Order: sequence, then structure tokens, then C-alpha cells
Amino acid sequence: MSTTLEQALSSWNSDKLKNYLPLLSSPHSPTRKAERIAVIAEQLLNPDNLRRVWNKLDSLSQRAVSQAYHHGGSFDRAAFVAQYGELPQGDK
Repeated sequence: MSTTLEQALSSWNSDKLKNYLPLLSSPHSPTRKAERIAVIAEQLLNPDNLRRVWNKLDSLSQRAVSQAYHHGGSFDRAAFVAQYGELPQGDK
């Protein structure tokens, strides 16, 4: 069974979700966890918004996202450092 984006985000606490809203340039500032999940999912599931977010990432961050995508959503920090020599700036 695959996990939806909303299901994955529901494992995060509300404050962590709140930190991602400004990164997505969301015009909404919801206060409830369920609303934050909905806004983040809406932003990331829209192809134009996703492309904009992707283009804002540096190349090392794009590689990290690609690695996680190709490993079923799991990010192996040690393998990434072994291959690229460092972690993306925001993941240290």
C-alpha cells in the first residue's frame, strides 16, 4: 500500500508543518494541523507550484530529493554523503 502525501505529512507535528509554509510561498497561514497539511499538499501536488519549488532548490538539494524519490521516499544520509561528500544545507 502506498502512502499519500497527506498521510506522510500527518506524522509531523503542527510546528514542523508551519515551518514549511513560507518555503512554499503559500498565501494561507492556517493554524490547525489538518489545514496546514492540506495547504502543503495542495502546493506540492500542483505541477506549476512544484516546478517553482524545485527550481528554488540548489543542485545538491535536488539530488537529495531525487535520491529519496528513487528509494521509495527514504533518504539515506550516509549513502548521500558517501556519494556527494556533504548533505544539502538545510539537512545538516
